Amino acid sequence: RIGITLIKLVLIILIIIISVSIISIPIFFSTDVPQSIDLICKNITHKINVSNEIKNNETLLGITDVKGEGLIINILDGKDIIHQEDLLIMIDELKNAGSQAISINNQRVTNSTYLYCDGSVILMDNEKIGNPFTIKAIGDIETLYGAITRNKGYINILQKDEIEINIEKSDNVEISKTNNSDLLNYA
Repeated sequence: RIGITLIKLVLIILIIIISVSIISIPIFFSTDVPQSIDLICKNITHKINVSNEIKNNETLLGITDVKGEGLIINILDGKDIIHQEDLLIMIDELKNAGSQAISINNQRVTNSTYLYCDGSVILMDNEKIGNPFTIKAIGDIETLYGAITRNKGYINILQKDEIEINIEKSDNVEISKTNNSDLLNYA
């Protein structure tokens, strides 16, 4: 532990030295070196925060592949069939539970995703998806699972209608980026 902490300290000092030498060599000629070093550290922290915000926005837009813990929900029509409203309600439940990324039949759900019932299939962003449905959601496993399986939740309602649903918790859910060319071109 001491070795790792020492390495981290050395790396921080090296980052500061490199930043100072690249960004503002004249700072060392001023009389207020500690204040200048503090300013450089704030700039580095700001850049790291901006980088994290960019990653989060790319995830929300669906323009990057995402991996993490979450749920895999397999739905098979029973005596009744699944409609776009059913999928929309489940997507809303997952979003409300804090899901960071969702896909249906390996198609990424984004803010511009639409679902439309077209006979025996559902159109999702101009792509046909059909039974069986696999919904993947990345987020805190226990929170997502609790939200989706709660008493009188929508999964519970579908199961009472004899729709076959299997929910799997996974530490390694993979959701691909969107295939929506408009979003990818924008990025």
